Amino acid sequence: MLQINSKGQSFSLDLLAALIIFLIVLGFVVSNYSEALVSANNLNEKIVLQRKAFSAMELLTSTKGKPENWNELNFTDINSIGLLNSEKKASEEKLSAFINLDYTESKNLLGLNELDYFFSFTGEDSIESGLQLDANVQVDSVVLRRIVSYKGSEAVVELKVYKI
Repeated sequence: MLQINSKGQSFSLDLLAALIIFLIVLGFVVSNYSEALVSANNLNEKIVLQRKAFSAMELLTSTKGKPENWNELNFTDINSIGLLNSEKKASEEKLSAFINLDYTESKNLLGLNELDYFFSFTGEDSIESGLQLDANVQVDSVVLRRIVSYKGSEAVVELKVYKI
């Protein structure tokens, strides 16, 4: 009878040791999975940020907007904004209309609804629009630059899109 009890105790200790090892391994797996999930989520947010920034920059620097005379219309009649005129050059009138749009309205028209932006146009005229971040603020952002023709020379369009 003494042998039966000692085997049972030995079996219980083996089971306890295996259970402890299993729980430790399970803890490591769950911890690494959580980190991988957070990392994948951050990567996905960066990709979305890049796509929306690229799309907004393409609207501004590669299209005339819809309708093409959007700069003469009320906000409610505008489908999208673009800075080009009929000669595929940046239009002074459209630039002026863009910087005079309400910030929230311009974000919506650029497809940046939940994001923020800062727009800079440097050429014969220098124009800025949007929300400029303090240099000390660290956020995920995408900065795109394009060269456009403006008043017979080149100008640089810079768009910084970020999420606070």
